[in-house]
Amino acid sequence: MSQLTGREGRLKPEFAQVYPALEAGKWESAGVLADKVTAWLLRQAHGGFISSDRVLRAEHFEFRETSPLPASLPGGHTRRGDN
Repeated sequence: MSQLTGREGRLKPEFAQVYPALEAGKWESAGVLADKVTAWLLRQAHGGFISSDRVLRAEHFEFRETSPLPASLPGGHTRRGDN
């Protein structure tokens, strides 16, 4: 049995053509989703562009909290990019 923690995200259906490697509407761990988008972008012929702020654009994805994050995250950071 897996235990969900942190944030989940899903691609909005209206942006499915922008991310053909993703299944629109499917909830996944936001970290896994970010990894998939990064890997897909890096495989593109043009080399892709990855923002240093966010890989998952808020206008293309929606997010939800699934359960409290562990208290042991450094400095209260909640996302991978919060350094």
